[in-house]
Amino acid sequence: GVIVKGAGVIEQLGLARSVLFDKTGTLTLGHPEVEQVVRLDGAETDELLRLAASLDQVSAHALAEALVHGAQARGLTLSFPEHPEERPGQGVEGSVEGRRVTVGSAAWLHERGIDGEEAHALADRLDLENGAGRAKILVGLDGVLAGAIVMADRPRDDVAGFTERLRAVGVRHVAMVTGDRLAAAEEVGRELGVDRVYAEQSPEQKLEVVRALQAQPELRTVVMVGDEINDAPALAMADVGIAMGSLGATVSSETANAVIVVDRIDRIADAISIGRRSLGIARQSVLAGMGLSFVAMAFA
Repeated sequence: GVIVKGAGVIEQLGLARSVLFDKTGTLTLGHPEVEQVVRLDGAETDELLRLAASLDQVSAHALAEALVHGAQARGLTLSFPEHPEERPGQGVEGSVEGRRVTVGSAAWLHERGIDGEEAHALADRLDLENGAGRAKILVGLDGVLAGAIVMADRPRDDVAGFTERLRAVGVRHVAMVTGDRLAAAEEVGRELGVDRVYAEQSPEQKLEVVRALQAQPELRTVVMVGDEINDAPALAMADVGIAMGSLGATVSSETANAVIVVDRIDRIADAISIGRRSLGIARQSVLAGMGLSFVAMAFA
């Protein structure tokens, strides 16, 4: 269930010391559903969801796709947005039926001119009410915070004990790097037992995390695992990029050095184990070959 693009990838996997994971679609199932729509002022619940989903049609993010499917499942008619502007992993803004719609994180809404303190306060309140493990998509209409959409996703069934298995094959540092809020990311990180959580990371910041680990000799070689278009730069920067490609070909699959073609994350530990075994066999072959050559030379 693992495709590697060249023998050099197997060698790099055998040297792996750090593994970084994206969250949505990698450590979680990647099939979030609309759990709750919270409105403030400016739009009814269904209208808020419809406008947000209409805008998210242009985004390749897993949460955006789930939001669109959730709105369609409720029988809502979506309009195609105009002049969309997206920052991968942070949010989207555009015009829907003449209204300026902003969808994404509190930091993104603040950057687009919406009250950042109010956005963070709403997200914190929803954390207390629903649990930090839920994803919160904030929605602004015409420059004003209008509400939020709570998305529910759960960890994969095969992640239980996964970090221990990685450490058993020689990985020293297991971390999660995600664009999600810190509280939501830390809850998932605690459940999975990772060493560190890097939350609220843009694609550019994910690159910095990879570079920082590569700069530490004891944590090199670095493996990055992701499945979305915003993971592609980090996959390319890492010593080995692994894409979860079970849902079809994506930019991440094209960029990665290896692709997991079955929907099981434990194949990553298998790949690293195979890499270590391959390196061991190669070293044995070299030593045995040199030893036999010296013996033959001695007889000669």
